[in-house]
Amino acid sequence: KEIQTEIEPWKLFLQNLESYDYLVRKAGRKGYWIDDDIAETLKSCDIDHKSVADILNAIVRTFIEQNAEHLREYIKRRNSLI
Repeated sequence: KEIQTEIEPWKLFLQNLESYDYLVRKAGRKGYWIDDDIAETLKSCDIDHKSVADILNAIVRTFIEQNAEHLREYIKRRNSLI
Protein backbone atom coordinates (compact mmCIF):
# COMPACT_ATOMS: atom_id res chain seq x y z
CA LYS A 1 0.00 0.00 0.00
CA GLU A 2 1.37 3.38 -0.98
CA ILE A 3 1.73 5.84 1.89
CA GLN A 4 -0.35 8.93 1.27
CA THR A 5 0.96 12.16 2.73
CA GLU A 6 -0.74 14.73 0.47
CA ILE A 7 -4.30 13.87 1.49
CA GLU A 8 -6.05 16.02 4.07
CA PRO A 9 -5.72 14.24 7.46
CA TRP A 10 -9.48 13.91 8.05
CA LYS A 11 -10.05 12.38 4.62
CA LEU A 12 -7.15 9.99 5.12
CA PHE A 13 -8.56 9.03 8.53
CA LEU A 14 -11.95 8.26 6.96
CA GLN A 15 -10.26 6.18 4.23
CA ASN A 16 -8.32 4.25 6.86
CA LEU A 17 -11.48 3.75 8.93
CA GLU A 18 -13.31 2.37 5.88
CA SER A 19 -10.81 -0.46 5.71
CA TYR A 20 -12.19 -1.89 8.99
CA ASP A 21 -15.31 -4.00 8.55
CA TYR A 22 -18.23 -3.43 10.91
CA LEU A 23 -18.50 -5.94 13.79
CA VAL A 24 -15.78 -8.22 12.44
CA ARG A 25 -13.34 -9.68 14.93
CA LYS A 26 -9.83 -8.62 13.96
CA ALA A 27 -6.91 -10.99 14.52
CA GLY A 28 -3.47 -9.77 15.46
CA ARG A 29 -4.43 -6.90 17.76
CA LYS A 30 -2.55 -5.91 20.89
CA GLY A 31 -3.91 -4.38 24.08
CA TYR A 32 -2.65 -0.96 25.19
CA TRP A 33 -3.82 1.44 27.86
CA ILE A 34 -5.69 4.48 26.54
CA ASP A 35 -6.35 7.59 28.63
CA ASP A 36 -9.92 7.73 29.97
CA ASP A 37 -10.68 11.10 28.40
CA ILE A 38 -9.63 9.84 24.96
CA ALA A 39 -11.65 6.64 25.32
CA GLU A 40 -14.75 8.51 26.54
CA THR A 41 -14.47 11.07 23.75
CA LEU A 42 -14.30 8.35 21.10
CA LYS A 43 -17.13 6.38 22.75
CA SER A 44 -19.33 9.45 22.41
CA CYS A 45 -18.69 9.60 18.63
CA ASP A 46 -20.61 7.49 16.13
CA ILE A 47 -18.40 7.45 13.05
CA ASP A 48 -19.91 4.99 10.56
CA HIS A 49 -20.89 2.69 13.46
CA LYS A 50 -17.24 1.72 13.98
CA SER A 51 -15.86 0.49 17.29
CA VAL A 52 -13.57 2.61 19.44
CA ALA A 53 -10.76 0.15 18.65
CA ASP A 54 -11.27 0.60 14.90
CA ILE A 55 -11.41 4.39 15.29
CA LEU A 56 -8.20 4.38 17.35
CA ASN A 57 -6.46 2.17 14.80
CA ALA A 58 -7.52 4.49 11.96
CA ILE A 59 -6.33 7.54 13.94
CA VAL A 60 -2.95 5.99 14.69
CA ARG A 61 -2.54 4.65 11.13
CA THR A 62 -3.33 8.14 9.78
CA PHE A 63 -0.79 9.72 12.13
CA ILE A 64 1.88 7.22 11.08
CA GLU A 65 1.16 7.71 7.37
CA GLN A 66 1.19 11.50 7.71
CA ASN A 67 4.39 11.56 9.79
CA ALA A 68 6.35 8.58 8.43
CA GLU A 69 9.42 10.56 7.48
CA HIS A 70 9.69 12.08 10.98
CA LEU A 71 9.08 8.72 12.65
CA ARG A 72 11.82 7.04 10.58
CA GLU A 73 14.36 8.96 12.65
CA TYR A 74 13.27 6.98 15.72
CA ILE A 75 13.03 3.46 14.28
CA LYS A 76 14.97 0.79 16.15
CA ARG A 77 13.60 -2.21 14.20
CA ARG A 78 12.65 -2.60 10.57
CA ASN A 79 9.39 -4.49 11.24
CA SER A 80 7.05 -1.48 11.04
CA LEU A 81 4.70 0.47 8.78
CA ILE A 82 7.38 3.09 8.05
